[in-house]
Amino acid sequence: MPLYVKPDRLLSVQDVQNGMRDHFEGTDLDMTKDAGAGPYKVPYRWRPMTFEVDGQEYTNERAIATQQTGFVIVPQMRNWATGCRRLVFFGSVWMMQTWLSLRRSIVR
Repeated sequence: MPLYVKPDRLLSVQDVQNGMRDHFEGTDLDMTKDAGAGPYKVPYRWRPMTFEVDGQEYTNERAIATQQTGFVIVPQMRNWATGCRRLVFFGSVWMMQTWLSLRRSIVR
């Protein structure tokens, strides 16, 4: 896989937030559909990332989002904003999920 790709459109803050919680669902690399997901289809891979079966060593892939993720920072810089008017979103995963849930209920 490439280190980075150039998007075909401008990304929104929501696009970046969605990407930061990605487990490749719906792609060929969907981590809920391989043997490492176990019976409950868990997208996380526990440490250590390597394991051995019949003398052969294997390495688990790593999703963008992991169970160790404690917070996400999504800075949004605008060229017309100066000083304190620039935005930085900082919050724990729980805070972000709560905020998104509240926002969805208010918008409806």
